[in-house]
Amino acid sequence: MNKKPLLLLGWCLILSTGAHALSNDRDKAIEIEADRASLDNKKGLTLYFGNVVIVQGSLTLKAEKVTLTYDEKRQIDVVIAETENAGSPPVYFEQVLDNKEKVHAEARLMEYHAKQDLLHLKKSASIWKNKDKITGEHIMYDAKEGKITAEGKPASNAKAGGGRVKVTIEPPAASK
Repeated sequence: MNKKPLLLLGWCLILSTGAHALSNDRDKAIEIEADRASLDNKKGLTLYFGNVVIVQGSLTLKAEKVTLTYDEKRQIDVVIAETENAGSPPVYFEQVLDNKEKVHAEARLMEYHAKQDLLHLKKSASIWKNKDKITGEHIMYDAKEGKITAEGKPASNAKAGGGRVKVTIEPPAASK
């Protein structure tokens, strides 16, 4: 399988913060641990269940369930990391940058579409580095266009003040 999508998931988060992932992460092996795994070559589908931890260099992804779909050339098409149970912790992503800072992300659902270079963080999404942070119900990063879009919950579903997008940008001296 192609190692590109997991590294690109990291790049999506990092590019949005103006820094770079460790330059040697791309050359590292992908290690996946889970309570259970299932592979279906005919459908181009791999599922990992229960305490899934994926590590590639400085990149770490933790989720209850991870689904990888791939094409006939075994190139990864979509990576979906999710938390299925309401009381469980959210999907967590972390990567170390060349400058040794860490970028973090959390959401109930993370979806990366490799061919389109689109990353979706859905359901209580957050991305942060130091004290700079973006939160919303849905955060989308389009790597091809270099655009980030964040949405809050629809007004009918939002609690008082909780349905809006929130962006915190610390002054350069304060973020270190």
